[in-house]
Amino acid sequence: MLTISSVSSSSTTSVKASDYDNSIENLQKQIKNLQKQITKINQSESDEETKQQQVEQIQSQIQQLQAQIQEIKSKQSKAEKEQQSLTEANFPLNASSKQLNILA
Repeated sequence: MLTISSVSSSSTTSVKASDYDNSIENLQKQIKNLQKQITKINQSESDEETKQQQVEQIQSQIQQLQAQIQEIKSKQSKAEKEQQSLTEANFPLNASSKQLNILA
């Protein structure tokens, strides 16, 4: 029996990259929604002190989300560097090579 298999680590890397990208995209959507809330607050009839407090709370949330985005980007960069190192270290047996298993 002859078994031929191909291993593709690039697909797992792209899945991870996609996960990072999806997380960042979701956080960016949350930021946009919070920015819209700030606009609504500023246009409201509330007193200035109340508006300022609400805006400051939302800006704090935005800063937290931005910090999360930076953390995800850092993890993504680290993962890409690790993947590159693994690919280079295993070049003769890298993901694009085909593996033949011959069974008697």
